[in-house]
Amino acid sequence: MKKIVLLSLLLLSLNWANAQSISLLGYGGALTGSRAYQLANDVRVKGDWSYGAGLEFGLPFGSITVAWSGQQTVVESKGFVSSATKQIDVNVNYIQLGFNKDFTDGKVRPHSIFSMGTAQYHPTGNNAYSDQWYFAATFGLGLKADINDRVGLRIQAKGNMPVQMGGAGIFCSFGSGCAPNIYFNPIVFQGEFTAGLAIKLK
Repeated sequence: MKKIVLLSLLLLSLNWANAQSISLLGYGGALTGSRAYQLANDVRVKGDWSYGAGLEFGLPFGSITVAWSGQQTVVESKGFVSSATKQIDVNVNYIQLGFNKDFTDGKVRPHSIFSMGTAQYHPTGNNAYSDQWYFAATFGLGLKADINDRVGLRIQAKGNMPVQMGGAGIFCSFGSGCAPNIYFNPIVFQGEFTAGLAIKLK
């Protein structure tokens, strides 16, 4: 986690100096519910409203973004053997460093979204559960619409996927040599649909 924060701060300082434009982002929307099977448990994350903010740095080849989005929701866990269901109130936080690429020029521009970073599941209330941190990737499509020279509308549809490392190894065979193999297990998959504003600072 510390490495991700330090890397984000370094890239933030470099992008601030080299950016052709800098925009402050603010948005709201919804994160969908999701379901996964973890350690013999049926885990469900309920959908709820989401909100977020970020900075976007316009560069000749696209846009670099540093963004945060959050959600207050409930996680349900039900064992396969036991029928008891646990409900935990959690705050879900996505901290992401990403790249956006416009498909066209003009005042209305569809664009691609890809980012990587971390997802935090922070239990709230009186419980003995601790924070859980995962690597997370985000991908999707969006639309930028300029209202005037300084303010623009943003609409986005994204998929957020926290993952954990499932295992690693080196596999060898006669004739083809050896190759490393690393695989990841998705924790949950949450769709996110947001709308907001971009205000140019530079």
